[in-house]
Amino acid sequence: MTRRGRLVAGICVTLLLLIVGFLAWRSYSVPRIPRGSRLVGVYVSSGGGRRMPVVKVLELVGQSQRDWQDAVSQAVSEAARRVGNVSGVEVVNWTANVKDGCITEYKANVKVAYLDQQP
Repeated sequence: MTRRGRLVAGICVTLLLLIVGFLAWRSYSVPRIPRGSRLVGVYVSSGGGRRMPVVKVLELVGQSQRDWQDAVSQAVSEAARRVGNVSGVEVVNWTANVKDGCITEYKANVKVAYLDQQP
């Protein structure tokens, strides 16, 4: 194939990819997120008229006088008591209060994920 033939073929492929990309972009719709909520993940189902499950995230600070693990457990317990359906936790930061050179209170900043089951 000549240099000019390769150039024409490259241009045709590029135009085809642009057209396919544009058509895919036009058919994509972005779900609306209510104010005060932060969308973490959406599981896309194929048709059937079923609602898509939505996972939401609460940011909490757990506190304990024993250790950091207990602080995380306190935060997860509080989230489970308030919303139920807790599916995961991410520890973002560990901190502590210190008095006279000794740790008096352990704190854990966590993000707790839960499944939103609103109709």
